[in-house]
Amino acid sequence: MRILILIGIFIATNAFSSGVPTMHKITPENATTLGFDLSEIIEESMKAGVLKYPKSIDGYIVARVQTSLSDLSGHQVTVTSADAVISDDSPSLLFAFSSDLYDMNICIQYGRIRDGVMYYDRSYCIDSVSNYLITS
Repeated sequence: MRILILIGIFIATNAFSSGVPTMHKITPENATTLGFDLSEIIEESMKAGVLKYPKSIDGYIVARVQTSLSDLSGHQVTVTSADAVISDDSPSLLFAFSSDLYDMNICIQYGRIRDGVMYYDRSYCIDSVSNYLITS
């Protein structure tokens, strides 16, 4: 348990060292306008798909990719956060999870480098991949 608390503190410290990013919710209605495309590859008990996202938005560059997996009662099972240096002009994220047991959240953070430090200014998130795919 102590290790989980330390990991949580580490993630929180790194995530918010440059301030809390402005949150933008990605929905089927606004995804195309924002430059995002979520497509499903497999539909059954296993959800798999690809999220394509823009390399930059309004001068902000992709800086971090985050995912979380929650059980169906909403309790987070796992969280990942990876700082990203994207060289591909059309970046994408491949994902898969058991939709009978879990749901996934995806956030792509954008920022700018100021004084040699990355400031994570914007976060574009899909709160529920399962719900997104149902309503799209």
